[in-house]
Amino acid sequence: MNHRPQNLEQFLDQSFARFRALPSDGVESACYRVLQRLRMETDRAAELSEFRPRTSRRYGRLVVLIAATATAAVFAQQVATRKAVQVAPVKEKPVRVAQQTTPATPAPPEPPKPATPPSRPRLTFAATSLKLMPPRTMMPAVGLACHGTDGVQRIVSVIMPVLQDGVKAPLGRCVGNGIFLSTLIELAYGVAPRQISGGPDWSRTIGSFLSLGSRGATTSLGVYARGGEFSWYEAESFQIEAVADDPAHTTLADLREMLRDVLADRFKLQFHREQKQVPGYSMVVAEGGSKMKAVSGDYVESLLVNQGRSTLDKLARTLGIRLGGPVIDKTGLSGAYEYAIEINPPPAPQVDPNTRGGGAPREDVVKYVNSQMEEKLGLRLQIEKEVTVEAIVIDSVEPPTPN
Repeated sequence: MNHRPQNLEQFLDQSFARFRALPSDGVESACYRVLQRLRMETDRAAELSEFRPRTSRRYGRLVVLIAATATAAVFAQQVATRKAVQVAPVKEKPVRVAQQTTPATPAPPEPPKPATPPSRPRLTFAATSLKLMPPRTMMPAVGLACHGTDGVQRIVSVIMPVLQDGVKAPLGRCVGNGIFLSTLIELAYGVAPRQISGGPDWSRTIGSFLSLGSRGATTSLGVYARGGEFSWYEAESFQIEAVADDPAHTTLADLREMLRDVLADRFKLQFHREQKQVPGYSMVVAEGGSKMKAVSGDYVESLLVNQGRSTLDKLARTLGIRLGGPVIDKTGLSGAYEYAIEINPPPAPQVDPNTRGGGAPREDVVKYVNSQMEEKLGLRLQIEKEVTVEAIVIDSVEPPTPN
């Protein structure tokens, strides 16, 4: 056979050609490392061959060539086998370094919303008796009283010393005789009768009778008196008796709310409020200071303008009846006080025919009452061109429904 002569590198390149065809990227470098090692082995074999007898130079080259071929085959097989079972390297995910930022100041927590209190049921009387009283119906007392756990509130249409305690009500009740719609509104809403307007004629009926001893009386209605009893001469009035469900725990404010329910339910009352500017008076502390004695503990509220015990707001409203105009309490004094004054000026030598009931003119009455208040109570009245009062204007109302 004719052998084509070739050098070692050509032979090795042909031997590694099939391994370079492998898909692995590492075979190329492996073959390169094997080639380098074979070169080292070849150089070493050449050095060893120098110590051997030179029997045949051609034989030595053949031996080196066979050894190199065998070594290359072995190394190539090991590299190929190792690559076949080698697990693909795991690509590490790049580590992301979180940028450090200064945390924002947290918003303050919202305050908890207050719980909505449950709606309180409407306060109503457990039982209400409302009757119409014809004109000239005789009554031992004319007025309205409500008795709560915190006191008694009364409105008496006929104000006389002998009838001071004629209007009474047991605890937890409102009792009235000879009263009008205005009387109920006055106690329920705290508005003076003269500040009530609108509605039909019967709803505007206002009765008041102020006894001034043996002289003078003021009334918008005819009053009939006999044997210590009174009646409205021509006007129809009402009688009411209403009792709360729990008298032992019912306050005056509760009773007033119940009266408002009676007005809405039995009279179908609808109204609106207005602020009015009217001529009147203001009651203030005099220069020397108050001279009244404070009342402590329970007391019976006086209905008389000239003596008794009451708050100064009540005294101002009672004075308004006597003076014919609203009196506003501007003393700033709270609580109840005991008082006694004279409200009847001395009889004049000649009677002014323009005065009602033969009494003194209003200017004289105001002047005399003012001097008495400053001397005995340490209070005084100031004439005001305008005072602000709250008025109720009736939009619609009906006669009360029967029991």
